[in-house]
Amino acid sequence: MLSNLFLVVYAAILRVFGFFNPVDSEYDNGGYLSDIIYETTGLGDGIRFWIAFIFILVQAVFLNLITSEHKITGEANLLPGLFLILFSSVHVSFLGLTPALIGNTALIFAVGYMYGVYKDKEPSGKHFNVGFLTAIAALCYGSYSVFFLYGLGALATQRAFNPREALQILAGFLVPFFLLWVYFFWMGDVNESYFAYLQSSFGVLNFSDRPFGIPGFVALGFFGIMILISVVKFPSFLQKQGVKSKKNINITFQLLAVAGITTLIQAGLGIEHLIVLAIPLGVIFGILFTRMKSPIKAEIWHALLFIPVPLIHFLLK
Repeated sequence: MLSNLFLVVYAAILRVFGFFNPVDSEYDNGGYLSDIIYETTGLGDGIRFWIAFIFILVQAVFLNLITSEHKITGEANLLPGLFLILFSSVHVSFLGLTPALIGNTALIFAVGYMYGVYKDKEPSGKHFNVGFLTAIAALCYGSYSVFFLYGLGALATQRAFNPREALQILAGFLVPFFLLWVYFFWMGDVNESYFAYLQSSFGVLNFSDRPFGIPGFVALGFFGIMILISVVKFPSFLQKQGVKSKKNINITFQLLAVAGITTLIQAGLGIEHLIVLAIPLGVIFGILFTRMKSPIKAEIWHALLFIPVPLIHFLLK
């Protein structure tokens, strides 16, 4: 409980800009489920900011539980969730209730199931859940549908590839889309709504008309550096690790790679899309900082990442 309270304070500091300034939550690139949240609630940006705050905390807590259960960092700690909060707060546009943020919640659970399939004697339920949760994430934010490919790739990494197991993931992925089609078919609105939703959710390098501005390019540079550090450190992550740990680290980097593909097919691509990187980078930097031998060095590097975030929000607004 005390650990979770620390995450609340940590998130509040990083997102303090939203306590005193309006944060835009009007996006036209959301999926069907995220549009339902926006339209049916009718909530203003202020309330959406607080809902996003709760989403981030829930994601951080469950990412910590998942990584602790599967010993991703080697020892139980708060670092994956802590870095998830940090990377999910880098840009002001991340502070609002974005479709990508909503989709990240389902995606975290899908990744958690995939961490657990290695040597599982009855993994069919987990396989189905990976596909199902990936589809839920895609119904919140269209380009997240490419994480279906992540599910197949991670499955081949965790276990000897089995077509039957791949079909289990496919079945889970198709079920939400099929149920949504049944709903629109029942309402007699398949062509006008269902296929219109699918068409509006995807676009090839379809950038929004929202300007990146200086903060946007700062965020791009920041994430570019984080990805570069991750790639450089990847070989060291695998040293002196057991088979299960190596496989889980590999599928975490696969998640990072597939996250890059989402930029190619997302409609209305904006700087807020970068939040897709928060989950894999949160886990990767959780591992990296856990393995730092010098606590003082780790604190200094963390301060260099942490302190500029809320300052940039105010200075470059």
